[in-house]
Amino acid sequence: TLLAFCEGRKTSRQDHGDVDLVLKRSTDGGKTWSAQQLIHEEGGEKKVTIGNPCPVVDAETIKKLLVEQVTGGVRWRESVIAMFAAGVHDYVEFGGKVLAAMVKRSAPEASAVSIVTMDDIETLVKGL
Repeated sequence: TLLAFCEGRKTSRQDHGDVDLVLKRSTDGGKTWSAQQLIHEEGGEKKVTIGNPCPVVDAETIKKLLVEQVTGGVRWRESVIAMFAAGVHDYVEFGGKVLAAMVKRSAPEASAVSIVTMDDIETLVKGL
């Protein structure tokens, strides 16, 4: 059996758009293919990027990729600096008090608040 996964770009050829994850299957070595199947609906009609999906079926590769995912570096600082440069200056963290401080360290001129309680929400809303 052959499986062909790809991004299902519904409204344009752009990477960022109304994109889903789709699949076709062949049981005869690729001579014929099944109807397209929706594997994952991403964001309704929102513009998103799926990021070149592909299946991983080898157990050792799965283990290796999971370890890399958990232990690999996150480009947090670079991401915040790029967002700030692109005009995103206000950040709201819900449910914790870690990320807002990290935003301020990466982009000192940014506005970053942490929302933990209902009082925090009310204060935020009053300030809008």
